[in-house]
Amino acid sequence: PRIIVLCDGTWCGSETNTQSNIYRLMEMINKQEEQHESEQDPSPLPNDYRPDIEACYFPGAGLRGTFLEYIFNGATGNDIDKNCIEVYEYIVQHFTPNHEIWMFGLSRGAYTVRCVAGMINNCGILRRRDDKSLCEEVYRIYRSRDPLDHPEAPRSTAFKRRASYDVTTPVKFMGLFDTVGSLGIPYLNPGIGLMFHEFYDTKISTVVEKVYHALSIHDRLWIFEPCHALPAKHRDNVPAGIHERWFPGCHYDLGRQRFRFFRYEGKDAEVDRLVGGLSESIKPNQYFADLVLKWMLESMMKHSGNTIISGIKSEIDKLKPAQGIDLGSGDVYSNLFPYGPLGN
Repeated sequence: PRIIVLCDGTWCGSETNTQSNIYRLMEMINKQEEQHESEQDPSPLPNDYRPDIEACYFPGAGLRGTFLEYIFNGATGNDIDKNCIEVYEYIVQHFTPNHEIWMFGLSRGAYTVRCVAGMINNCGILRRRDDKSLCEEVYRIYRSRDPLDHPEAPRSTAFKRRASYDVTTPVKFMGLFDTVGSLGIPYLNPGIGLMFHEFYDTKISTVVEKVYHALSIHDRLWIFEPCHALPAKHRDNVPAGIHERWFPGCHYDLGRQRFRFFRYEGKDAEVDRLVGGLSESIKPNQYFADLVLKWMLESMMKHSGNTIISGIKSEIDKLKPAQGIDLGSGDVYSNLFPYGPLGN
């Protein structure tokens, strides 16, 4: 059995009608059912036809709030704590020692799944499923700079033995689309100012078996500086597990992210339409986005065959170059003004 979590990038989800590469993976996993429309957010995918899979899609940062929260949380990382705890809690609620965990993330969603893998490295996967405060404590331990909370410290190892399952490498596969956060995720601390969430450790620990990470070679915005997936010093027993590849295009091209200050649903929709109508959309290069998705699907097929995405080979074949494909907005960083609120 498998647990699959899919964490989308900033402002990506049904509210903005943005079908990113993470969203497309979700649709492929879920394609045997009619399109899943859920009042829940994040959205568990129905598993009536696949009892061996528990999967959940988590929309990107900035959604699920008012217009001001949409702008503020999208531009900062003030909801990153909540996101990490939500994903970890979902895993805890469904995990047994027989499960493989497959994690996928785009942009800040990739940052989130790497943080969750760090939480698993520090504290394991909790056996107790009904205590959210314990999940919050796991996140606190992960974020702590206290030497007593280091993954190899006696207190951390004792916590893991007492509270968590005894599994060595629960994360079978991690698929990452251009992780952001090499310099941290900005957030506003009242009374202090702008600060940065940082990875406790950017290294990939032994709790993760395989990593496939697509990186943008052309993006030049400082907040999108590549955050490489580097091996931890104790990964000798998991050889050749990390695969990174550079792809052409900007950050938003790789993830198939479409940015606009406009939502199709959600709170304050009228404000969104007023402001969004006066700004342009940043459109991804569909050819570059297809290249990245094709590589990720081929990597999945190598390790899962046809068992996660039924008909995965035909999905790969659909991504062959086609005439008239949308080449997107290109590099917009020299003239961002039209894409901001009231830009037109």
